[in-house]
Amino acid sequence: MTILQLIIVPAAAAAPAFGFKNNTRIPVPVFGVCSIKVVNIQYHDTGAAGTAHIVQIRSDVLTAPKSPCPFITFIDKPSAVVNFENGVKEYSYERVVVNGGLTINIVNANNGNEPGTFEYCVITLQIEENIN
Repeated sequence: MTILQLIIVPAAAAAPAFGFKNNTRIPVPVFGVCSIKVVNIQYHDTGAAGTAHIVQIRSDVLTAPKSPCPFITFIDKPSAVVNFENGVKEYSYERVVVNGGLTINIVNANNGNEPGTFEYCVITLQIEENIN
């Protein structure tokens, strides 16, 4: 099992020492078929007078292709923490192929663009390798 914590910052920002810019390829030390569970999402933006908006985490790996809303989606006002209890499978992806990396793109669900007030997001993933 691999625990992977990703710090995502806006595309125009300087990436922190252990972080990545939004909508870039992130190296992951996993190859082949695996199971991925989203353990935690911490999202923060500066907010527009406390206005809520719908945020999506669009990814080439973390997707549910048969769903009408295939991406991780949550409401932000102006910060959101999404936790999942151990064993609960709200965001669990089975038999996905990870070949050394994945892409994370944080967008406003209404227009598909990076939220203008987005500051950072921390995503914690639990990856089980070699699932047959």
